[in-house]
Amino acid sequence: MPNAAKTGPGKLVAITFMEKKNGTWFWVKYTPDGHVAKTPPNHPKMPNMPLAGTAKLRCIGCHDGHASRDMVVTKIGK
Repeated sequence: MPNAAKTGPGKLVAITFMEKKNGTWFWVKYTPDGHVAKTPPNHPKMPNMPLAGTAKLRCIGCHDGHASRDMVVTKIGK
């Protein structure tokens, strides 16, 4: 998930994995050094919350509009 505006083009800033089990999506977001990412300490509702769990916790807002593609937002490759 590169963020060229903050880190420069092509620099790794996070790795997110998703897996579907029995119809439910689970996910985890890692930092480049392999730790589970967390929300910022100054987050108003969830400070230092690990970014992992079921997709319904945080991911569903963006993925819900892609139900026809099994909720996958982007294509891999071309």
